[in-house]
Amino acid sequence: MISIPTEYLKYIIYLPLFIESFLISIFLTPIVRVIAEKLQVYDNPPSERTDSTAPRRIHLTKKLKLGGTAIIFPFIFLTLLNVPITKQLLVFILGILILVVTGIIDDFYDVSAKFQIVMQIIATLCVTLAGIDISYVSKPLGGISSLSFIPFSIDGTKIYLVSFIVTVIWILFIINAVKWMAGTDGLAEGNVSIAAVIIALVSIRFQTYDTAIMGFIFAGLMLGFLFFNFYPSKIFSGSSGKSVYGFIIAVLAIYSGAKLGSTIMVLSIPIIDAVWVIFTRIKEERPKGVLSLMKINDKRHLHHRLLQLGYSQKKIALIEYTFTGIIGIIALIATGFHKLIFLATFALIIFILIFTISMRTKKTY
Repeated sequence: MISIPTEYLKYIIYLPLFIESFLISIFLTPIVRVIAEKLQVYDNPPSERTDSTAPRRIHLTKKLKLGGTAIIFPFIFLTLLNVPITKQLLVFILGILILVVTGIIDDFYDVSAKFQIVMQIIATLCVTLAGIDISYVSKPLGGISSLSFIPFSIDGTKIYLVSFIVTVIWILFIINAVKWMAGTDGLAEGNVSIAAVIIALVSIRFQTYDTAIMGFIFAGLMLGFLFFNFYPSKIFSGSSGKSVYGFIIAVLAIYSGAKLGSTIMVLSIPIIDAVWVIFTRIKEERPKGVLSLMKINDKRHLHHRLLQLGYSQKKIALIEYTFTGIIGIIALIATGFHKLIFLATFALIIFILIFTISMRTKKTY
């Protein structure tokens, strides 16, 4: 008889829920594909588009959208089934619903960037004004730094202005960093699933079990969908998915006890890529405001540049999965000052790689 060490049991008990989520996604995704095909919900290739997003599209044939619904709606259902219902959970679900409905509308009608950003802000305010915030950050050498300054109250909920602002910036940035990463088949989906597993494992360590449940549900659903989304993809997440993935990860990181360091580490590639793209857009395009900046469509992202260097979509995905997985394992092992050192080291390595690749492809986008 095989004896399982006690310290591993607290992780293994989540395996059935992870497998259940995986199988649900495997079952639902083909159904969503049929629905999307009947409704003619396609992401057209650049040659068939006249809108501003055409320059960043790389697929050469029509691709079905709405795939994110096979992940998001089961995530909501399984979360409500397995996690105790609280006010904070309900506003989290509300934020998800706002974004997934906005995404579905965009999948059908290609709504404006301004409308999408407004809905992102509304979803973010739903959770932050309900008290889901980053109230502290851990110090590298031990202890915490409180962000609970300048209090005010909304409907009986005490809000702190500093933590509120930090939380809003955090959620909006992660939403768009993940969304921008979804430029090649399975890239965002695979990296986000790894991030969800890491957050779940960190949550178990710090005994925030509700977050662990949601993390494993999300990861299982995402991996099931990846069977149909990995290159060559049979269906895209569409805005119904990619607009929501970052929101879920950002809020789960807060739910897990503000373990932002681990989340930043595991998402270091899209985060640094997003920062670099924003910097270069401001430098070269000189947008007049945030909305103008967000409306720019180009091929400055890392995956676009790697494609220009001759890497295939499959190879790009596998390279990033490997790098994200390695960083994720280190994020689980490292603590305190060591985590800061690793974070700084990986950030520097990724920045140098992105800078070098950008210089080699500067004139090709």
